[in-house]
Amino acid sequence: MNIEDLTLDDLQEDRPDLIKLLVEGDEQAKQAAELKAENKKLREQLDAIEAKQAADIRRGQRIKMIVEAGLPDPDKLDEQQKKIVTDLFVETVLAADSDEVAKKHIEERANLLKESKSASSGNPTSRSQHDLTEGHKTRTTDEFVAALK
Repeated sequence: MNIEDLTLDDLQEDRPDLIKLLVEGDEQAKQAAELKAENKKLREQLDAIEAKQAADIRRGQRIKMIVEAGLPDPDKLDEQQKKIVTDLFVETVLAADSDEVAKKHIEERANLLKESKSASSGNPTSRSQHDLTEGHKTRTTDEFVAALK
């Protein structure tokens, strides 16, 4: 008998062991494909978890940098502090490509805060009245009244 003349019925009758191996091999290939797909899905989930953990660690480090610079803790802000450490500022610090860039943003904000505190020292300030009169003649009351008419 030539191989070209061989039929499935002949194989089942003469070599059932070969048919069994072929069927089992096909099932194993299906199982292997399913396992590969499941493995890929689990790998993607693990990568997402690891990325979130890395982001959480980086956030914690950057928040610590903000607090160490003397700025309010972004996680514990009152209404006044929200004006100092804005959401945009925190996002900028978190999105910085490196710790050095984040540190520059933080230092700039801390310096602005220090300068504003030293400039105002908590008390309102006004301009000198003499600055407004330089180059102007001081008027008498009569001249002032006449100027209003």
